[in-house]
Amino acid sequence: TGGHHEGAWFERLVALAQAHHGHAVLAGAPPAVKAQVDVWGPPPPSLGLMQELKRQFDPGGILGIVDKARARWKGRP
Repeated sequence: TGGHHEGAWFERLVALAQAHHGHAVLAGAPPAVKAQVDVWGPPPPSLGLMQELKRQFDPGGILGIVDKARARWKGRP
């Protein structure tokens, strides 16, 4: 549509959130949109701190979260 892909609006939202020191996550969208964007958005600057807190509070890694979220939490796409 006019040279923009269907997820361009989300990329603009992510940029706007980052400009205001925020973060955006796409909780739900049609598959065509999800295929074009990183639904988790870029990792926050505080990812290292979050990983260290997770390691300290859950050293055995037993707290369950969705696999994709787990990969994202660990800094992988």
